Amino acid sequence: MLDEMESRDASDVFTLDGSSPPLIYKCVYKHFGDYEGNHAIRRAYKICKHLGHPNLSCILDTGECPDHFYLLEWKEAGTDLFAAVDALQDKKLVLPSDQVLHITKSLLRGMKHLHAQGLVHRDIKCENILLSQRLPITPTRPPQKLPNVMLTDWEYLAPFGEIAGIATPLYGSPTAGNNQPYTYADDMWSFGVVLYVLLMGCAPWKRPRPHDIRSNFRTELKCGLKMPDAAITLLTQIWATSTTRETVPKASDVLVGEFCNMTPQQLDEMRFESLSKEQQVTPYYSRNFGK
Repeated sequence: MLDEMESRDASDVFTLDGSSPPLIYKCVYKHFGDYEGNHAIRRAYKICKHLGHPNLSCILDTGECPDHFYLLEWKEAGTDLFAAVDALQDKKLVLPSDQVLHITKSLLRGMKHLHAQGLVHRDIKCENILLSQRLPITPTRPPQKLPNVMLTDWEYLAPFGEIAGIATPLYGSPTAGNNQPYTYADDMWSFGVVLYVLLMGCAPWKRPRPHDIRSNFRTELKCGLKMPDAAITLLTQIWATSTTRETVPKASDVLVGEFCNMTPQQLDEMRFESLSKEQQVTPYYSRNFGK
């Protein structure tokens, strides 16, 4: 039995009720005119079944039905990063610093492995990052075990050099809308947007058309929530539009860089140093954050 899940693109996503382990069935409908869909998901299956990394989800099978193409993936029991951050926003909370660092490093490890194979994801975004458990949304709950983190959604996976034009506009690099070949740098641009959301609880810019994206971003919100200097330096390097794409830091570089070597306590001090005691609920949470 299929239970429909929320989908944020032109596909439908279902869970297979009663399956063990839980599975996701994703449909790409032919009546949308996406006749390249079959080729894309079959290519993704052939590539992904050999990746074998704990931070990359696994495609189990692909196929074709009369009205749609489909792929079958493992389903994490928790949530995706978009839903997790959205739930925190509803409670006027921001993501704990230990979770920020854990999710960042996990995502980078998956990207490092992917890029080492000469592959580019082409649609890294919060919706495509799975967490094995829901994050706490009240500061009174005891600390939870850090979730498993996996990058998913593989129908746009391609070798380096594939012509661009795929990425979700909010997350896509300027070259994603400029008919240029994809490289690891385009995935790193999208990673930068995810990192900003992790740290600040909101997007770095409003949803633009790809060619309107600029690398200007806020480093402090009105509530006093601040971005640490190490993250500012990193995002400036990732989003620099005046440099060549070959100089953009790789996932492997970021993993051994200054930001990823910070402790949660150090990150707390930098993020929350301007918040009043009334605003700061616990060392890991902040009330009344916003734009």
